[in-house]
Amino acid sequence: MYAYYEPAAYSLAHSFLHEASQLYDAVKDVDCLTTLASISLMCMAWTTFGNDKIGMKLLAESASMAQRLHLYNVPADTSSSPLDLQASNIKIAASATAWGSFNYQM
Repeated sequence: MYAYYEPAAYSLAHSFLHEASQLYDAVKDVDCLTTLASISLMCMAWTTFGNDKIGMKLLAESASMAQRLHLYNVPADTSSSPLDLQASNIKIAASATAWGSFNYQM
């Protein structure tokens, strides 16, 4: 989006997205907050570049990962959460990641 102001940003954005996609392929099976946040950012980027097919695939993957991390549709038994929500730094990171991911889902 910054390419409107600085045209050189367009080629950099594609390079960064290509590298992010390669890194994602290596870690997409690891459920963690940073992977979830990166999926949301890549989803936005692919959609911005007009590749809705990849964007929608990533959107579905981010929703699935958020559910597996118990960030959406939290079960009554929160003791089975894969995250240590007793640690305040994890709780803050989980809240921020869930909020950002959920808002993009909507």
